[in-house]
Amino acid sequence: MPVLSIIVPVFKAEQFLHKCVDSILGQTLQDLELILVDDGSPDKSGSICEAYAKKDSRVRVIHQQNAGVSAARNAGLAIASGDYVGFVDSDDWVAADMYETMHGAAVCCSAEIVMCDILAAGEDGTEQMDTIAWLSGDCVLTQKDWTPERMPDFGGSACRCLYRRWLLEENRIRFPEGLKFSEDRIFNIYAMGRAERVAYLKRGLYIQYMNAQSCTHRYHDDFLHHLKLAAQKTREAIKTVWDDDPQYQRAYLQHFYYGSLGAIYSIRHAGTGLSWRQKRKEISAICQDEALRSAIREMGIRDLRSSLILKNRVVFLYFSDTVFFQKIENVRTVYQSGGLSGIIEKCKSKLK
Repeated sequence: MPVLSIIVPVFKAEQFLHKCVDSILGQTLQDLELILVDDGSPDKSGSICEAYAKKDSRVRVIHQQNAGVSAARNAGLAIASGDYVGFVDSDDWVAADMYETMHGAAVCCSAEIVMCDILAAGEDGTEQMDTIAWLSGDCVLTQKDWTPERMPDFGGSACRCLYRRWLLEENRIRFPEGLKFSEDRIFNIYAMGRAERVAYLKRGLYIQYMNAQSCTHRYHDDFLHHLKLAAQKTREAIKTVWDDDPQYQRAYLQHFYYGSLGAIYSIRHAGTGLSWRQKRKEISAICQDEALRSAIREMGIRDLRSSLILKNRVVFLYFSDTVFFQKIENVRTVYQSGGLSGIIEKCKSKLK
């Protein structure tokens, strides 16, 4: 039985798959199995997977009809046999010592989950570290550390984590299927909500390729539908793990709110093919969505964009993430905190 099971969902990945797979098979910790799940990919990805399986006995391949990343990961989990399980997206890659380092931390710290930082690599060669800002270095966290304010920071990508498999099996934890967004966040609410110890390594061991063509970077005409579905699944997870604690619910409602703003801005995407009238209609529908309006009221948000949503100010919302509107928001904040005198004092400070 291998120490690790690494699961890679594969769909339209022929351009990136070799780099991804080679980085896993070349790990300094060699006692692993690699489960490649061909999720009905229409390109040559399936045959690339089979070629790796013929060359390396550690590679196992599943072929299935396209059902999405969650279903692919769950199919991999169903046959995984390692003590620990990790996930890699097919257009990403990992540092050569990632899994040896993380497995060592899991054993040393008796941790059910180990989490590292992500190095985001842009198409233009730029790099940016995705880290937990309020943690200054490597540490071990327990259940008392999962405050409503902190937990969302740990609810991101499952690919930056290594999980003890028995934790997932004992608690029947799987990825929610049928979602386009937030499946990792929901999975981690269940996993981290059940883990006694989580080790954090402040090192960018997982390299995420910022592919403009990936699912999260494209326009989706059903964005809001899947966002609301994810919010519903998140509520269910919090109800299960934290007894429907209202503080946790409010913390995660923020993701629904900011995701809704993302849905508005995605309508500007060049690939939408929508006329200006259609764009206005879609943004107005988002503004009038009762789930979003309730979330804004429940969280007590009082910023410029929430006000524009509640007043259905479509044109202003369309441009509300631009530099011009950020300046308006800054002035509005100063006015609310100090009135006209506050604005005058701010202007005076700028002139000094």
